[in-house]
Amino acid sequence: MKTEGKKRHLSPLFICVSISCSVIFTVNTKLVTAGSPGPNFFYYSSGRKIPLPVSKEMLAVRFKPGVPLEQQRTIVESEPSLASFFEREELSIFKLTLLPLREQVTKEDAIQTINSLNTKLEVEFASAVFHFPDAELIVTDEFLVKFDPSVSEAEIRAFNVLNNVEIVEKAESTGWYTLRVKEPRNMNTLKTANLYYEDRITLYSVPNFVMRLEPMSVTPDDTYFEEQWALNNTGQTGGTPNADMDAPAGWQITTGSCEIIIAIIDSGVELIHADLITKLVDGRDCIYDDNDPSPVSDDAHGTACAGLAAADTNNATGVAGVCWNCKIMPVRVFENNWTNYDILSKGIKWAADNGADVLSNSWGGGPSNDKIHSAIIHAKNNGRDGKGCVIVFASGNGNGPVSYPAKYDEVIAVGATDHNDVRWAIFEDWGSNYGSELDVVAPSAWGPVDFCALRRLASIWASVAMRKPPDLPFTIDD
Repeated sequence: MKTEGKKRHLSPLFICVSISCSVIFTVNTKLVTAGSPGPNFFYYSSGRKIPLPVSKEMLAVRFKPGVPLEQQRTIVESEPSLASFFEREELSIFKLTLLPLREQVTKEDAIQTINSLNTKLEVEFASAVFHFPDAELIVTDEFLVKFDPSVSEAEIRAFNVLNNVEIVEKAESTGWYTLRVKEPRNMNTLKTANLYYEDRITLYSVPNFVMRLEPMSVTPDDTYFEEQWALNNTGQTGGTPNADMDAPAGWQITTGSCEIIIAIIDSGVELIHADLITKLVDGRDCIYDDNDPSPVSDDAHGTACAGLAAADTNNATGVAGVCWNCKIMPVRVFENNWTNYDILSKGIKWAADNGADVLSNSWGGGPSNDKIHSAIIHAKNNGRDGKGCVIVFASGNGNGPVSYPAKYDEVIAVGATDHNDVRWAIFEDWGSNYGSELDVVAPSAWGPVDFCALRRLASIWASVAMRKPPDLPFTIDD
């Protein structure tokens, strides 16, 4: 969010008559000028400039509709810094093509190639891919803005017209706009988003980055309770007995309540899974804006998260969920690990506004951004009928500082310990993140497999929210 100490854009003002009415108002006259991308890229978050490091491995392009593959191939093969056209990756949901760069290409080579592609008639725009240790970001033709409440609709329209921008969507409940730059070549979207941020007319402005985030866990191979060491460690994996979360002892207090709903904000959940079908409430696919949050292809990440959180338990089938009786709300925000800021923030807000008590997020990465932070604040302040949702994020698996969004004060940042009760880390760049923002760790990983503390901890929070103990004794027969 903007701060009082932020340097504001002081441009001249002029009097303009609205195209749609005769209201007189003032607007900022500074325009985004078309030119080559500069060597230093950034955007704004929380009043700070966030540097964007250009990837030397790939760039992104959106070809105009109807351009045949053979013509696309010809264009790619004409660029000396681009690798084989057949190594490209298609991001169909965003109408983007990722083009790999040749080995030992420099940042300057990458920018020169982007400039060259932006001169092609067949190309709608070409963009750098910005590389972070735990994420990759791409600027498209969209950016996200929240205008100052004192600014009129007429001023907004005029400011958009002045900067060759159109409205794609307005979220009436939050006041956020999705805006589109009509001429997105030469990184104009990034320039325009920064221009809007610097102007007094806005509170926030951030590119609607398309991003690839690595989920913070993998699907476990074992499907029986006896092998779920994180719940009850007897040394079955060669680790230290009792290096676990003492789930059976917790179940002596409570097995949860069907009134508690855990939102699994992830890649979707298999809706007919035998261990989940009785546990699901209505969910949402925030990628395609429909009510079918099923995963695509064989992506089982969200299903695994849901199962470990609240699988149907004591039913002689599958695995045991930490929170036996809680309900699962599947919210799909990833497709093959790709998403964007708007989709992620919609998923968080939708879950909070539709009855979720706990928001379980087994993902993270990339730099800070105001749109997702705003959605988190909304969930913290307005979820559970104003009591606020419990929001849990994985700290990250980069063996370094805690990732965003886990860094935000409003969330619980969860790290992982292994079956010997020490911080999980197996390679120099693969281990549970740590730092002052970390709130808690939980047993979740051993060897090369990360079972993800996050989804279990979310379940525990849901369990302890209900204090009525179950009838005793009981046993597990999963």
